[in-house]
Amino acid sequence: MSDDLAFTIQLGLILPKFDATIKEDLLTIARELTTTVESGSADGGPANLDEIKSLLLQDLEVFLDRTIMPQLHSEQAPAEDTEADEEVEAEAAEE
Repeated sequence: MSDDLAFTIQLGLILPKFDATIKEDLLTIARELTTTVESGSADGGPANLDEIKSLLLQDLEVFLDRTIMPQLHSEQAPAEDTEADEEVEAEAAEE
């Protein structure tokens, strides 16, 4: 996928959907994480927001890898199996 197309999809499709669907839930999770980190801080100061962001990004990646991507893969697998079967049948018909 070209960078221009990926950027257009990101701005026009993905980010608006995130804003409409998961923004508030993710903000709640981020606030809870911030509170947890601050309560465990020895100096009692505010949490480092760059560290909070890093933790959230790592957890989102794990979530995608464990939950979303396997489901997408299983949804594509039947289509891939059908295409492979059709190729084998076509090759057999040619022989």
